[in-house]
Amino acid sequence: MISIIIPVYNTAQYLNQCLESVASQRYTDWECILVDDGSTDNSGDICDKWGKIDNRFVIIHQKNQGVSAARNHGLERSNGEYICFIDSDDWVGPEYLEDLLKGLEVESISLVSTGIIHHLTDGTIKHYQVDQKKVLSMDSSHVKAFIDVIGLFYGPTSKLYFRSIINEYNIRFPYNYSLGEDLIFNFSYLKHVNKVVCLPFSNYHYIKGVSESLTTKERDDLFHNQYTLWKIQKSFLQEKNMWNELSQRFFYIKLWELVHTGAFSVNYSLSKVKSVLSINEIATLKKYKSSYNCSEWMKFLIIHRLYVVIYLCNRFIKRRK
Repeated sequence: MISIIIPVYNTAQYLNQCLESVASQRYTDWECILVDDGSTDNSGDICDKWGKIDNRFVIIHQKNQGVSAARNHGLERSNGEYICFIDSDDWVGPEYLEDLLKGLEVESISLVSTGIIHHLTDGTIKHYQVDQKKVLSMDSSHVKAFIDVIGLFYGPTSKLYFRSIINEYNIRFPYNYSLGEDLIFNFSYLKHVNKVVCLPFSNYHYIKGVSESLTTKERDDLFHNQYTLWKIQKSFLQEKNMWNELSQRFFYIKLWELVHTGAFSVNYSLSKVKSVLSINEIATLKKYKSSYNCSEWMKFLIIHRLYVVIYLCNRFIKRRK
């Protein structure tokens, strides 16, 4: 049996479509745990309605504690051999579970991933998936292949997890992150996985732009939040003996982007700009500066940690706006 976990918070506009898509699955041996996280609209009533329609829907109501707490509560109540996640403002095609289960045909597999269909606000639809089945070993032999698809492992949807692995290593979504808790969960899980499979199917429909706004506090903490996620991935690659020249180049270019964006944020105070340039890796970035595309004078200021000059530039730019 598959346990589907859906955290619900004020998504009444989308919820019926989401739950209808679950009820329409071709694979029928599932339970769907709906965790109403203190919704103030009628999302809770919609959950209760579906619980009466189909007893495979298990309804939990809790005080508002955030998406991590809701997913963790769902994990604690799950009974299936496998776990998958759906967000309550998205929906899935009828083959969603069926296609995820196809990954179990690969010997010794511990995680299955499929693609995602992004519905953009301008009406554009984009598919994010592999072109053909990829079986990846979490070791030095598949570094390039893993880097090529690493974006698929930043979120919990379109995945089939083993509940035994989650329980054995007490893997949970962290409570103290407002951004990136999904990535932390996935890389905590991947630490205990030797082989994953990515399948060329996309049956998960994600509405780009829904539930994506950041609070002022989250924007202020954005660099150090993303830097922490960067270090988590680096630590994972080092632990799996995958931190070679190829992965280092990829991740230090990503770090260049984070530092550049963070340091030249016009909303940052002098102390925040200084904190961005205080990270240990600034010296290492010099090795990869030719691979990152931004103005040479900006690179010079970053590499030499000239945070006062950068702050003054930011103030000038902000006043010009």
